Amino acid sequence: MNLDDLRRLSLHDVGNWPMLPKALVLGAIFFVIIGIGAFFDWKDQWETLGRAEGEEVTLREQYAQKKAKAINFDAYRAQLSEVEQSFGALVKQLPNRSEIDALLTDINQAGLGRGLQFELFRPSPQEKMQDFYAELPIKIKITGTYHDMGAFASDVAQLPRIVTLNDLQIANEKGTLSLDAEARTFRYLDDDEIAKQRSKDPGSKDRGGDLDWAAPGNFVKPFSEAMVKLPKGKFTAQPVQTQFGWHVIEVTDIREAKIPGFDEVKPQLQQRLQAQNLDAYFKELRAKGGL
Repeated sequence: MNLDDLRRLSLHDVGNWPMLPKALVLGAIFFVIIGIGAFFDWKDQWETLGRAEGEEVTLREQYAQKKAKAINFDAYRAQLSEVEQSFGALVKQLPNRSEIDALLTDINQAGLGRGLQFELFRPSPQEKMQDFYAELPIKIKITGTYHDMGAFASDVAQLPRIVTLNDLQIANEKGTLSLDAEARTFRYLDDDEIAKQRSKDPGSKDRGGDLDWAAPGNFVKPFSEAMVKLPKGKFTAQPVQTQFGWHVIEVTDIREAKIPGFDEVKPQLQQRLQAQNLDAYFKELRAKGGL
């Protein structure tokens, strides 16, 4: 069969085609059908494979990141220790509540020591509470020479506690320089102040979180279990969760529970027994009267 024979084949007379063309056409149709079926059958698998390859890339990136963190874990721990030490050093520069008066005296003495005259030295009656510290603004007005004012600012900066000078305004009043400024000092909040500020417990918030003397059995199980494990003066390393919320527990003191003697509890026992007898008597009367 040559090329001319193939040209003479008619699509309207396929049944009379020779065997070879029929076989070729049937084979082509078969492969087309197989290809279409395979495409639709494998389409979902290709999409799944594409998603899996994308997830593989993401997982590889996450693994690389976590591996890098694991390798640098000791370095991160050392950095955390340095940060904690630096933070502790900064906190030590914040006075507590009892040291504020002495700090105010130091600021005043720094000015007087430079020959400056204080026209105004007025600490604010209201502190500005922040997360773990309180800010105390102090309005000051001093008069003196420019050199003495600069020396005063330097002395304030060198105080062992943190004091800043803000909103400085220098004026020349009748040949004398005057400085209006707001000095700000800071103090670390006491534990009870932090508790008052952050605690959501209505029973102990106003007392700074103090629960007074209490036996472990007075509290829910997670709280009491954490409480009995703490030595005196220590906090829980992690917050303790109960159905009432999260708790940071500190045991401030420990003492043995005193069991009262019979003579101490005798009046309470008598009152309770009388109340029980009286209740039983009234129940008996109601039963007899049909009430």
